[in-house]
Amino acid sequence: MARREQSLQAKAELQEGRLSNPNQGGRQSSASRQSATGASAGAGAGAGGLSSLEQLKISQLRQKKERLSYAVGRLELQAGQRERQLRKSMAFQ
Repeated sequence: MARREQSLQAKAELQEGRLSNPNQGGRQSSASRQSATGASAGAGAGAGGLSSLEQLKISQLRQKKERLSYAVGRLELQAGQRERQLRKSMAFQ
């Protein structure tokens, strides 16, 4: 129960950090989506365009990039949270 409580408190602090800090990863992914959409539209207007298989691969890679970007942001927030916890514990000692 104590571990569960600590886990829930850590998740709550992580969510607070996400809400209080502007999410730069989200901005980058939306900007990259816009530029990629423009790039794919330009490529489609070019000679022959892309095959459906290539378009599928591109969309899968884009989704993978967004997932990895989110994961990196989450890990950065967790690292910051652990640093704060360490500082708190060192302050008490």
